[in-house]
Amino acid sequence: MASRQGLDDVSPHLASNPPSSSHQDHMISTSTTPNILLPLEVNCSIVLLSVIDPSKIVAKGYLRSMDPTTIDGGEELGKNWCSVHIIVGMERDERLIRSSFMLQTIGEANGTIVAWPCNLVVRVED
Repeated sequence: MASRQGLDDVSPHLASNPPSSSHQDHMISTSTTPNILLPLEVNCSIVLLSVIDPSKIVAKGYLRSMDPTTIDGGEELGKNWCSVHIIVGMERDERLIRSSFMLQTIGEANGTIVAWPCNLVVRVED
């Protein structure tokens, strides 16, 4: 497994994700409402985008935390990471960016909480 150092900026920035000064003002555009920016909020419905192909949705779920000190998978989230509850894995073979205990793929993580880069988390309307 890769060392923890340097993983904070593991993913490329998406064109639809403007730079933000904090996790709380992270704004994104949804595919159902492309001209409306929605803030990420705890318990909002989200989709996870693939690290390999950011145009591909790999899972649906809920945002649990954006606090860098939140413990997820036995370690702190850190800067630019979210804690997400995966409800439905769309791409079951997609590898988790950070292993969470014994879980390695989106399919194995169905129903659990995992860490995912904030710039690959997109809010969707409930």
